[in-house]
Order: sequence, then structure tokens, then C-alpha cells
Amino acid sequence: MSIASPAERAVTPLLDDKQRFGIYAHELMASIVRADDVDAAVADFCTRYPLDENEIDALRRMARATVNHPEAARFFASGNRVENEVSLVDGGQVGRPDRVVFTDTATWVVDFKTGGPAPSHAVQVRNYCRSIADMGFPAVSGWLLYLHEDGVDVVPVE
Repeated sequence: MSIASPAERAVTPLLDDKQRFGIYAHELMASIVRADDVDAAVADFCTRYPLDENEIDALRRMARATVNHPEAARFFASGNRVENEVSLVDGGQVGRPDRVVFTDTATWVVDFKTGGPAPSHAVQVRNYCRSIADMGFPAVSGWLLYLHEDGVDVVPVE
């Protein structure tokens, strides 16, 4: 399946379909705060990118599967405070977790990935968690969400 229209491919010829999917998936998920934001976020996304119906459907399926996944739904629940793409400065290094969710009793650090798992992904999330825990937020835990066209794999970071 293609994940970009011919017009968009002409603009970004050096990106392959998997790279485009990763960029689009990250941007779409950053615009979703609550589970019920998916349809509006997809509609808005389509005004900014020339996607065909198959591409739109793939992104919508991925987003719905993510916000409705039994282990990930809490990251998109109403009533939580959410910060997307917040900058963290730790020892002169700047990090930017994709999503940080704050509740009264827990803090969840969520990073979206579109490739296969790699040890560096967990290291990255652990660093984010340490920085946020050092700020005094309660019960900080990290999660990797591996996005793909038909859903999501949710991996806790130890």
C-alpha cells in the first residue's frame, strides 16, 4: 500500500512509504488529545496533506486502534492532563517525549515509534521518565507504542 499521493511523492522523493507513514503517524497522534478527537484530527490532517482514501483509512485505523487499545486507552482518556511534544532539558540535553499524561496518581510517558523495536527506544523513554520523576511527578512510568497501519503494539518500558 502507498502512504502518499503522487503529488506528495513529487515533493518528497527521498522519503519512502514507511518513512512517510512514520512522519504522518507521529504528527496525527500529536494532534489527538482524547480518544474522541480521532475523526476531527484525521479530517484536519487531510486538509494539510494530499492523501488518497486508502491512506486516510490507514491512518484513521491506526489512530482508532491506538486510542482504543486496552493497554493504551488510558493515555487518551478524558480528565487527564496531556502534554504532547514537550521539551525536557536534562544535563544540557534536550529530549522531547511524544506524549506525557498526568493524572492525580500517575504520570505516563509515551513515545510513538513506527519501525521495529530497538534497545535505544527503551533507553530514550527511561531517560524521559527519569527527568520527569526528578521534577517530582508521581508514579512515572514509560511506554512505547509501535504504530503500524493495522494497529499498535504497546510495550511497557522497565
